[in-house]
Amino acid sequence: MTSLVDFPLFASCTPQAVATIAAQGDWRICAPGEQIIQPGQPADAVYALVQGAVRVLMLDDSGGEVTVKLFAAPAIFGEMETLLHSHFIGSVEVIDRAHVVVFSERVFTKILETYPPVMKNLLLDVCRRFRVSALNEGYLAFRSVEQRLASLVLSYARVFGVAVTSGIQICARDFRQDELARGVAASRKSVQRTFHKWQEMGLLHRQGTAYVMTDLA
Repeated sequence: MTSLVDFPLFASCTPQAVATIAAQGDWRICAPGEQIIQPGQPADAVYALVQGAVRVLMLDDSGGEVTVKLFAAPAIFGEMETLLHSHFIGSVEVIDRAHVVVFSERVFTKILETYPPVMKNLLLDVCRRFRVSALNEGYLAFRSVEQRLASLVLSYARVFGVAVTSGIQICARDFRQDELARGVAASRKSVQRTFHKWQEMGLLHRQGTAYVMTDLA
């Protein structure tokens, strides 16, 4: 998708309204590795990801970057900080070549005022993400390392996964165990043990430079 016609946020708008909205945005093509947002940057724009994937990074106690969220198109980000007139607390880095539409705070606010269905769709999207965040907090607090890791692995599968004959394949460089360990608040050794267990169970195996998940269910 390289337009806003099928973008969920604008699903209730007429084609003419979507065209008007699209014309008010700054369309950009971003390369893998490019940082769209820097931590501490004033939040003055909302980003609509119409193609590609990005990840949200935050610094841990040692100063290392940890992936805390993945977004695959279609997705919107930056809206909460921008509407609150605050600063971005993390960075956003492009994973796959991305098409992004940037709406200034003034333009985005005007869109919400002009098109009430967009306001409703945004509210629903934010509610869904808050629910996921609440579930993730519950996993970190009450679930085992294996359960927390399984939840994170599934999110990687949804964003990075490629269907192959034997299951879902993920490039190993996108699936680093030290990063997974930080993402589930566990040690790298715990992640290694869990991966070894899954391999013995036939749920996961290494295939060249990739991992293949043979049974997502």
